[in-house]
Amino acid sequence: MGFFIQDLYREMERLHSEAQYTDKIIVYRGQGLSNADFETIKKGKEDLLSFNNFLSTSADRDVSLMFADSARSNLDIIGVLFQMEVDPSISSIPFVQINIFDEDREILFSMHTVFRISDIQQIDNQLWQIKLILTSDTDSQLECLADYIRNEIEDENPLNRLALLMNKMGHFDKAKEIYTTLLETTSSATNYSSIGLIYQSMGNYSTALSYYEKTLEIDKNSLPYDHPSLAITYNNIAGVHQSIGNYSLSLSFYTKALEIKQKSLPPNHPSLATTYNNIGEVYSSMGEYSKALSFYEEALKIQRKYFPYNHLALAITYNNIGSVHRLLGNTCIAIEFYDKTLEIELHYLLPNHPSLAITYNNIGLLHSSKKNYPTALSYYEKALEIGHKTLPSDHSSLALLYNNIGEVYDSMENHSVALSFYEKSLEILQKSLPPNHPELAAVYNNIGEVYRLTGNYSRALLYYENTLKIEQKALPLNHPSLAITYTNMAVALEDLQRYNEAIELTERAVDIIRHTFESNHSKTKEIQNYLDKLRKKL
Repeated sequence: MGFFIQDLYREMERLHSEAQYTDKIIVYRGQGLSNADFETIKKGKEDLLSFNNFLSTSADRDVSLMFADSARSNLDIIGVLFQMEVDPSISSIPFVQINIFDEDREILFSMHTVFRISDIQQIDNQLWQIKLILTSDTDSQLECLADYIRNEIEDENPLNRLALLMNKMGHFDKAKEIYTTLLETTSSATNYSSIGLIYQSMGNYSTALSYYEKTLEIDKNSLPYDHPSLAITYNNIAGVHQSIGNYSLSLSFYTKALEIKQKSLPPNHPSLATTYNNIGEVYSSMGEYSKALSFYEEALKIQRKYFPYNHLALAITYNNIGSVHRLLGNTCIAIEFYDKTLEIELHYLLPNHPSLAITYNNIGLLHSSKKNYPTALSYYEKALEIGHKTLPSDHSSLALLYNNIGEVYDSMENHSVALSFYEKSLEILQKSLPPNHPELAAVYNNIGEVYRLTGNYSRALLYYENTLKIEQKALPLNHPSLAITYTNMAVALEDLQRYNEAIELTERAVDIIRHTFESNHSKTKEIQNYLDKLRKKL
């Protein structure tokens, strides 16, 4: 089949060259699209659109409209008439006129022809016209996208490249199928590592870890201890431990990866920036925000030298820096970095790309901290919409979003709705994460808050105690989350008139919070003022 496609493409190139097209032409294509696919295109005006096969079109609008109209007989399908403007003077994409059916005036385009969406208009119920313009050979957005894809899926084996692309697009089952086929012919470390990456993307961390450990075993037996391939494997293992909350283990593997890269790579290599980012994320999860920021700034320094100002790699670092500033309460700086992130991602990524969901979630967290609850909710819902389309229903990232949405409803005093979201989150996390994961602690804490706010202080205290047990095992002793938990427990104890116990826990909270924030920080003042208030009750 591959040889047939190559021959057809070469024949099209020959015929296109002989025809010497010079004038602009308008062609049409009528077809049906699923509601989900149509909504994705509808939201993507000015975005790029590619057809993944040879594209048959017609110069006759009425013929194409007939095909589009017939598609809407199925209520789940939207009839779409594509109108395509083609300027041969600015594009070398081959197309040929086929004279088999003269009345159709059929024109065939090569595979993966890329258009830009210029306009979308409704013709009738379930029937739309989408205007497309063929991209030029020098389209800057298309060039950047092509460079990004080449960098992301570099591999000599075409099947590996295809599987990597499937994984990047979220088609995990297809990617896994290709790699499993490759494993049947060769048990290479690369194939085990690639399957591990797919399971990691799906949120199946224990299976991912088992594949990475097989990779490590092969690498250690066949490579020098400081070979660059080992750095990749250490990085992958670190990523899994980071996801399941084993932060100290994660840090040790990232450090091993960094040591190898520092020996084998130039000082400004972008791979070093990736590792600096990863280490920064771990320190951020551990509550070591100043250390996290220093690693993110190292990453940014390298990326600004190596990449153009709007490269997607910079978006990741901007997002990370924004998140640290959000956690430190520097909301103005945080939103500045999130805006930079979003500007780059909206320019280059598809509307349902998981990276956009992360950014929307972070912006939602920022608005929630500023008590802009309706705005926060709108960003969380954007993130959740992407999550539902791209992730398995039991993925821990969905649980995180349910938890965040619950927090907004809690803050808006809609406690019953908040509790329903927390319970959804808890159900997923109990299945997908280890029992001592910090994300579970966060949900237990929030459920405790609902019970406290609705007057059930004893039950609230039980959930806070569950939170504390996890945090004491999973987090450093001076992590800010522990200070929040001690304070929440103190408030419940105050409501139960157990003032001495409440004071003891609040004193612990003050000691921790001073480790992270300055004495004049709003969070430090808030907990200190609460402690002063409690002491007056004795």
